[in-house]
Amino acid sequence: MYKILHTADLHLGKKFAGSDFDLYEIQKLIMEEIIEVAEKEKVDIVIFAGDIFDTNNNPVKTEKLFYNTVKQLSGNGERIIITIAGNHDSAQKFELLRPFSEDLPYFITAGNPAVEFDFYNKIGKFKIKAKGRTVNIEKNEKKINIVLLPYPAVHRMKGNITDKEEFNKLSLADKIKFLIKPEKSFKADETILVSHLFITEGKESDSEFNLLGGLERLPISIFEKSFNYIALGHLHSFQNIKEKAFYPGAIFPFTKKELKKKNKSGVIIKKGDKIKFVPFKITDKTKYYKCKSYEEAMLILKNKPDMFYYFDMEDVQMELNSDKELKKSGRGKIIKVEYSLSSRNEIEEMEEIKLEELKPDIIFTGAYKNLYKKEASKELVELFMKIYSEVI
Repeated sequence: MYKILHTADLHLGKKFAGSDFDLYEIQKLIMEEIIEVAEKEKVDIVIFAGDIFDTNNNPVKTEKLFYNTVKQLSGNGERIIITIAGNHDSAQKFELLRPFSEDLPYFITAGNPAVEFDFYNKIGKFKIKAKGRTVNIEKNEKKINIVLLPYPAVHRMKGNITDKEEFNKLSLADKIKFLIKPEKSFKADETILVSHLFITEGKESDSEFNLLGGLERLPISIFEKSFNYIALGHLHSFQNIKEKAFYPGAIFPFTKKELKKKNKSGVIIKKGDKIKFVPFKITDKTKYYKCKSYEEAMLILKNKPDMFYYFDMEDVQMELNSDKELKKSGRGKIIKVEYSLSSRNEIEEMEEIKLEELKPDIIFTGAYKNLYKKEASKELVELFMKIYSEVI
């Protein structure tokens, strides 16, 4: 039986929610862990089930990070790498990568859910052939069928389907049933599906969309009968739905809520009926801390080095110099320093301000009081307004 590593929702290029913290260094460590796990477990196939990138326009360094990872994972043909587009990925970009399969036969990619494959390749011990949306992989006379269904939004379902007019008349559920039919002429010992979508029985977390680009959630019953295993992406926490369908979860908690909940982050290793979840080491080195003083936060930095930190400064008045010193001491590993208002009275005062009252002097005096806990002097307000009028 084939040994498979299943991961998804890398969101390379993403910043942590509500901050300017670039997750690149963390994602780089995680990609190294994926390579390490693949080698340690001696996997045959690596599956990336969508949302490789966070946007269509990614920094060059994130593109390089992914493709260098693919190259290292392949081990010069020791493993097959399968990648599909998620809702954050550019389907068109993934389709443009298809010709590379001829020069890089270990790298199979699919962007459009309705475009069909038709090729044959051989690399190392693997024989790979594809027809329709089914990829058949053979090694040592063992065969596996892998059906690829990238993010199935209606606007992406444009491809070389034989009877396109009849296909367009189908309901969304029936379209997907049609698209995931395994190629009948391909014999295999097991058949799996790779897709990026929201299963009705799944549970959302904090950083994915409630709806799949306007697409309603789909019941597991559409998929479960035809497949031995369903490798999914989209939901950001590890989930097993009715034994066959699995979400590995996002590779890292992307929001404060996910970080506080300690969402599992890792990869799934599958061989036959045996499934195990391998958590990433980096998630144990990323912590949410609630601090009542700068001194407490600085002590955490001192006693727990080589970590990534989220500091929630509870009832701590922001001091620019102390904030700057804390972030400097964090050596680029502080995800965010969050400050909360220290009294309900201040919140109520802010809520009472009407839109028409938000003049420059009102904004200045309010911000000054919130920062320094005292009223700005008349002279200071006059100086601010003088400077303001000159600038504006």
